[in-house]
Amino acid sequence: MTKQKKDRKPNQKLIAMRLSRLSPSGSGRPLSREELADACNRILERIYERQERKRRWAGFNASYIGGLELGEPAWPNADYRAALREFFGSTDTELGFYIDRPDRAPEIGANPLAVEPSEHILHQGSMRAGGDIGAILTATDQVRRRIEDFLDRDATFAGKVSRLQNGVDIHAQDVLTVPPLEMVSRIGLDILDTLNVLQLPGMARTRELHAVLAKLAVLTADEMNVVGNVHAARAWYATAMAAADRSEVSELRADVCALSAMMPLYHGNPAEAVRLTQRARQLAGGNKCLANPLAPMLEALARASQGDRRRAKDALSDALRSYDNASDDVRSETAFGLSLRRRLFYEGRILTKISDYHSAGAVHQQALELYPEDVVGDRTIIKLDSAAALFARADPEHGAEVVSTALRALPNGHQASIFAAIASEAIGKAGENTRALPAVRSCLEFVNDLGRQSRASSGGQGSGR
Repeated sequence: MTKQKKDRKPNQKLIAMRLSRLSPSGSGRPLSREELADACNRILERIYERQERKRRWAGFNASYIGGLELGEPAWPNADYRAALREFFGSTDTELGFYIDRPDRAPEIGANPLAVEPSEHILHQGSMRAGGDIGAILTATDQVRRRIEDFLDRDATFAGKVSRLQNGVDIHAQDVLTVPPLEMVSRIGLDILDTLNVLQLPGMARTRELHAVLAKLAVLTADEMNVVGNVHAARAWYATAMAAADRSEVSELRADVCALSAMMPLYHGNPAEAVRLTQRARQLAGGNKCLANPLAPMLEALARASQGDRRRAKDALSDALRSYDNASDDVRSETAFGLSLRRRLFYEGRILTKISDYHSAGAVHQQALELYPEDVVGDRTIIKLDSAAALFARADPEHGAEVVSTALRALPNGHQASIFAAIASEAIGKAGENTRALPAVRSCLEFVNDLGRQSRASSGGQGSGR
């Protein structure tokens, strides 16, 4: 046996990861090595299928998993590492994998695989002025995560949950002003942190942690909805609802169900939005939660989109009554609240869709007085709704000017396809002859270009929130 194998130590991290998972057999025992091997082989097949590659390796078996747990090899091949990372939702470092290091520090220009990748990147960054900023930031974040892993060993369960819940509260406020794709990235990091906590040895799958996952998932879904990635939005809403169900918190289940109505509401299926909002109202019952005012408000918007003026007004009346009885938490200025300005925003949208433009204008003016300049999304939609009124009232050139000005004022990172979709709907209020006017035609071309660019940059297939 070589000296390298004699010095090899068991991979305690990988062992702990496996033992923290329950067997899918329902026996209540920890996941066996054979069960882990079978699961990783299924993941390998999906990886090869996605990449249109032929099978390269023989695959996992119980003996190989045992070898990994003994630390041999310490750095399995890339495909095997990818399968294990996907199964556990963890990084190579968190799985206890590392690249063998030489006895002395490498010379500059030596093979970067001679040291841990993050360490090599930081070495390079410390010895020259330039460097790949993205790689350096990633490497430093990996170092931070190792610190957190160390601190987590001594942290109480309550402390871990409190830290994760605080992160959700911060995201729920930041989502109002931060560009969607940046927000998705931030939330994704906290989802990984939550999963890492769940996989710590002895950590129970608690209602609190399921609630954290549900909220992070629904925030991600909402941002995917904004950028127009319909497939991703639908998948994330489904994940959020599943996590909320596991939390067994009826208020959260109702809130997530109501928020999930956003996807069909803004992607051409108001009937499905009505179904979800009515389900949310049933789940809410007599509880004081966001769904009580939000669900009927979104139902009213869906009814208005269907052209059902009477039912839209009835649902709006229900929403306003529920809002008047809502708690201060429900009226908060976060993604999980229905603040006064947000209530006015929806009310104005509903009135616009049922062609009560005079009332809509008055309500939206009140909303604009409450919105700060950095909350660009709702302010832009309000302006586009005002343009819809101009087109409907045979003032197309003014309407085209409002649309173009509002869309061109969007900051970088906020040019989501939602705005192009709502702008197109506003222009559609104009008569067919009116849309042939040069100013209107030019505006429509600009809107269509913005929509295509937004969808291409986000991987989306449709409009957004």
